[in-house]
Amino acid sequence: MTLGNIPNEQPVEQPTSVDVPADASVVPTNQAPAAVELTTVDYNALLENQTPNVALANPHVRLVVQWILGIGGILVPTLAAIDSAAPAFDISGWINPAAQGLLALTAVYGLAVTQRNIPRA
Repeated sequence: MTLGNIPNEQPVEQPTSVDVPADASVVPTNQAPAAVELTTVDYNALLENQTPNVALANPHVRLVVQWILGIGGILVPTLAAIDSAAPAFDISGWINPAAQGLLALTAVYGLAVTQRNIPRA
């Protein structure tokens, strides 16, 4: 299999941490320094610590809630479309309250959790 002009391109695993010089700003780019102390930067910890969320601090809980709301947001309208196209069964008594509840939960989650993670200008 070829991808563009590169034959047999294999996916490359992206590092989660990188060793960088402790004072990289003073290292010339055209010559190697004699001795450099390396500092490990853990990107996962850096990203978790930069989340300013105070309403729901655990990123795993936020992820699960967002997945549930997202799947519900896809499933409920799909079932409503199937219900309107198939006269053999009627689930509108179930779909309408589910859609209203899902809309309310998504709005509350968006205002209480997601909105607080948007950086202030």
